[in-house]
Amino acid sequence: MQPTPSLLTEPDVNKQDIVRNKTEQVLTIDPSIALTIENQLSGDTGKLTVKINENNQITIESSPISNSSIAEASIQDVRMQINQSFDAGDVETAVVKFEELVNLEYINYLGKPASTNQMTVTEIQSQLKRIQGETGKKTAVIYVYSRPEKLELVVVLENTVIHKNVSEAIPEVLFSQTNEFVSEITSPRKRNTTSYLQSAQQLHQWMIAPIEETLKENNIDILMLSLDTGLKSLPLAALHDGKQFLIEKYGLSMIPSFSSLDTRYRSISQEKILAGGASVFKEQGALPSVPAEIKTITEQRTEGEYLLNEQFTLENLKQQYQAQPFPIIHLATHADFRPGSPHNSFIQLWDTKLTLNQMSEMGWKQPTADLLTLSACRNCHRG
Repeated sequence: MQPTPSLLTEPDVNKQDIVRNKTEQVLTIDPSIALTIENQLSGDTGKLTVKINENNQITIESSPISNSSIAEASIQDVRMQINQSFDAGDVETAVVKFEELVNLEYINYLGKPASTNQMTVTEIQSQLKRIQGETGKKTAVIYVYSRPEKLELVVVLENTVIHKNVSEAIPEVLFSQTNEFVSEITSPRKRNTTSYLQSAQQLHQWMIAPIEETLKENNIDILMLSLDTGLKSLPLAALHDGKQFLIEKYGLSMIPSFSSLDTRYRSISQEKILAGGASVFKEQGALPSVPAEIKTITEQRTEGEYLLNEQFTLENLKQQYQAQPFPIIHLATHADFRPGSPHNSFIQLWDTKLTLNQMSEMGWKQPTADLLTLSACRNCHRG
């Protein structure tokens, strides 16, 4: 008679909870049971199935749940919670939930969160005070969130939170203006025109004008903007108030979320730089200014190296950084950031495309590079 197979379980597990189907020789285990074997499996598991072969050997299989499916459902749930928080006048909870929303969007796209520590509004304000003390600059964090019936604007300052909404900026007209603005400002045929100004001024009227008095009253120097999906491709610097571009009035930073930032400050004004780029390509248009660009940038630093054309390879980039970690990396080449899989988005090197999902293999976090600059015509278009 074949012996009954057994499993190594934690002492407090009730073995009656482990059900055996004798006809199929399968054990189905509820995932809530604290089994030692569960710790050996990675990823989300709906159920663990233990199969037994004719030699009474056990193999463990998991029934995975799609991370993207979970994230998509969770994204909709969190958006509903954000809307409910705004409707209830609980703006601080709406901000925390917006930060959570960004995390879920990162999980859905990259398979990992933007941050592991979700900040409260009080914690964000504490960080803003510290940043001002270290830099002498006052920063405002601005959240721009699109709802079916209005655009929500939240400004987090050191000592207060301001909330405004714009009823005329419903998604249909907001995203239409956004697409028109991006199209006009990136069109080579309209490079020497001001055809983008109408949409630049309209978007400024919706996104900046309602909060500008608050920014002026608080002597704000820097705007950190966390934008909702559909707005992330906006070239914020070119928003226009009728007299000035936004970049002429404030320092600008587009952020995923405040929780995702490393806010530790250190000056990199005198740090060494690694520059790389290509001026000719097999399948893309030439970038004739790249040689002068990377040589000039490198020469302006006390220490710097550059890789041009044939030297601008994946292996050379890795080896150069490993040999001498550079706090600043400047890449002048084609890049394209597309919806869908991270594999679709890339930075063009001489010999290959460096896709977004390969970035973690570059070693730029060991130690961490403080600034990565991408310079080419399409690098800011999409998001």
